[in-house]
Amino acid sequence: MLHPLLFAAFPVLYLYAHNIQEGVSLGGMLRSLGIVIGATAILFVIGVLLLRDHRRAGLVVSALVVLFFSYGHVYSAVQGRRIGGIAVGRHAVLITLWILLAAAALVASVRAGKRLYELTTVLNVVAAGLVLINLFSVFQYQVRSRAAERAAFQESEAGFEGSLPDPDEVRRRPAGARTPPDIYYFIFDTYGGEVGLRETFGFDNTPFLRSLESRGFYVAHRSTANYPRTSLSLASSLNMEYLDF
Repeated sequence: MLHPLLFAAFPVLYLYAHNIQEGVSLGGMLRSLGIVIGATAILFVIGVLLLRDHRRAGLVVSALVVLFFSYGHVYSAVQGRRIGGIAVGRHAVLITLWILLAAAALVASVRAGKRLYELTTVLNVVAAGLVLINLFSVFQYQVRSRAAERAAFQESEAGFEGSLPDPDEVRRRPAGARTPPDIYYFIFDTYGGEVGLRETFGFDNTPFLRSLESRGFYVAHRSTANYPRTSLSLASSLNMEYLDF
């Protein structure tokens, strides 16, 4: 009885497959996957104990999983809408409808009879297909990413024609040589931008930014991050080039 677990895994894998290029970590995806699969497994065990049939329990749990993950999307689509003068885009209306659909799934599982086996097979195939499509997308991205990384490394190696200085020569400065200035590179990791702090959290960061400007710092007031992860941002800034590959 795999389709309840596969339907639960699909939304997580879908989001990961469509955001992997943004630097979403594998560990974060696996944690989310473990939570949804674990919760679905517990719900399935409860269903088996109540319905005394693993196929019926699977059908009901799959319906609950689909209803759960689709609610937010449906609400966003119909929010504020009215049909025949009735405001259907409200939580009260949608929650009532979702309860009725869950009850319908329960009734259908009881009345399915001999067709329950065929329905279970169809659901397993559909759920497996949804999961495999996203796993293939992740695999395809990883293959392309590895190939691009190797190509960029080879290009970098081929393009370097100089030689690194001898550390001992760097340490031995002539007497009276000018001491190079100290350089401090401050990285405000995960620090919100001026606009984001104001519009999202209602926080005015202007006094802090003005204090920086009064000390001679340049503040880019409309700046945005080039990359969503610290490792990517540092690789770009410390190498002084974009990670175009």
